[in-house]
Amino acid sequence: MIVNRSITRTALGVRVGAGFDAPFAGSWMFGMFGGYYLMSDFSDPIGSQKNHSSLDFGIGLSWMWGGKR
Repeated sequence: MIVNRSITRTALGVRVGAGFDAPFAGSWMFGMFGGYYLMSDFSDPIGSQKNHSSLDFGIGLSWMWGGKR
């Protein structure tokens, strides 16, 4: 027998973060960002956790086109 079910849970959340972009080598730009997702607890656990608040971070490499700076 195959059983398939769907459950929906909701939680309030907000993300606070900051980042920066730094141009280098002509039209290239390097960026970094970081933040924190703050979430309320779920009424029932998802997996083994009720709260899914967490840190996040990333880096980026961009190429800019357009007119002269």
